[in-house]
Amino acid sequence: MPYIHSNVSVKITEEQRSRLKEGLGKAISIFEGKSEHGLMLRFSEECCMYYQGSCQFPIACVQVHLFGEQEKQAYLDFTKEICGLYGQILHIPGEHVYITYETADAWGCDYRNS
Repeated sequence: MPYIHSNVSVKITEEQRSRLKEGLGKAISIFEGKSEHGLMLRFSEECCMYYQGSCQFPIACVQVHLFGEQEKQAYLDFTKEICGLYGQILHIPGEHVYITYETADAWGCDYRNS
């Protein structure tokens, strides 16, 4: 189950949230075996975020959690998708979108582990 937590310094409207949900739902299929069906999203908006000692520009820190390792190219392709989505929808330039990837060897749900 992929989980994406987006911390952004800007306010997100319902329309923007819907567009992000849709875009991330499509983009997650870049990773082998992943789909919107198992995708969990969290949006934290209007976060007080500083970079280089300043909070004068819009910024995003996106945490992507995946079960199992993926090909290097898939991470790069997904980074490009996220930067594009956050740029188009939230007007956060790609150079202010920071993404971390974390993978797990096991996960649990419904009283079971995989």
